[in-house]
Amino acid sequence: MSNKQNLRKRKSQKADNKKKRKTQRDSEQKKEQSTTNEMKKGSNKKADVVIEKEEAKEKTFLQKFLTRTASTISLIAILVFVFYMGHLWVSVGLVIITILTFREVILLALETQREKKLGWVNRVLPYLFLFSLIYYLYGKILMNRYSNWLMRFSFLSIFLQYHTLISYTLYIVCFILFVASLEKGHYKYQFKKLSWCIMALVLVVWQSNLLIANLFEGLIWVLLPVTLIFLNDIFAYLWGISFGKTPLIKVSPKKTWEGFVGAFFTTILVSFFISKFLSKYDYMVCPLENLQTPVTTCVRHEVFIPKEFDVPPYVIDIGSKFKLNISETIELLPVQLHSIILAIFASLIAPFGGFFASGLKRAIGIKDFANTIPGHGGLADRFDCEFVMGCFSYVYLNTFIITNTDKIAAIMSKIALLDDVQLKLLYDNLTEIVQERFGL
Repeated sequence: MSNKQNLRKRKSQKADNKKKRKTQRDSEQKKEQSTTNEMKKGSNKKADVVIEKEEAKEKTFLQKFLTRTASTISLIAILVFVFYMGHLWVSVGLVIITILTFREVILLALETQREKKLGWVNRVLPYLFLFSLIYYLYGKILMNRYSNWLMRFSFLSIFLQYHTLISYTLYIVCFILFVASLEKGHYKYQFKKLSWCIMALVLVVWQSNLLIANLFEGLIWVLLPVTLIFLNDIFAYLWGISFGKTPLIKVSPKKTWEGFVGAFFTTILVSFFISKFLSKYDYMVCPLENLQTPVTTCVRHEVFIPKEFDVPPYVIDIGSKFKLNISETIELLPVQLHSIILAIFASLIAPFGGFFASGLKRAIGIKDFANTIPGHGGLADRFDCEFVMGCFSYVYLNTFIITNTDKIAAIMSKIALLDDVQLKLLYDNLTEIVQERFGL
């Protein structure tokens, strides 16, 4: 009897064990299923997050692109309007850009807490330096070109006759104010701010003054360099996104050799035709003779008059191999050849103004100098290369294009500043020189 009971117990235990194992297997399967479902849900969630991020990036990129495009169109419209209004409007626009760019650079050096402790002299001092340099540089331009006309206004005569002395006095006042404003515990900060001020005065104000000097020789000598920089930037971007793979320089990782080289050749090609187009209009090529009469027509400078040039023999030989009938001479405007030199500089050297600005921003940990232009950053972000280009175009213009004959107007302007005794002495000396040279 006991054996039968034992057998039954064993059978029941086996049955119970089977049920337990089955139940355990079922629960494990359920757990595995639930885990799998959770993993699937998790992966779906991750995938959704990735998709959302990508969509957000695309949306952000589109917004930035549209904002940048709208700002670019607005800038072009403003540029066209200002150049249409004439030399004085352009010069005023350049002065405004100079002052705002200077302000953007100076603001990067400011520390709010220190500024509150140092007082008002320390805050206005950079702008006093700015005013003194603007007075000296722009006053010199006006004196060299328009003294005859400006001397008609008696209240301006003292500023013209004593321009250098007044400029130096302003500088000395700024220098003394700086030294007098030095405070213990802030020496390092104050000298750092002065260093920033000097850098901005040299790289921004001094270079922009050369652009204004170019302006009075003809609008083309400002518009052409500015346009070449603008186009080179666009071409570098288009070539870069299309073929760019090789990084160009560490301080600007998005720049590529492919974009740099592609923009170089494209800018040279386009400059040849832009210079010809701008040269069609007297309004663009004529210098501003006085500040009262707008430019309508003038005797054109020789660089804007068509000239026959000999075609190199090897070009004719290459053409003959391809059965091309190339003439031995070609008619061009000399300014078209000059524009190629400007384009080479705009493509190879001027971009380093942008690289310098990029390095400066990285050094202080910012993306843009300011938010003055939506999508572009500050004026310093847009005009970093323009200032470098303006400096070179001034040097090139005064070295290879403006002749001694063109400089007579500047000499006459200085003669207008002489008093009666000095004028008589000049007359006597000139009479003697003329008599000796021409045997009169």
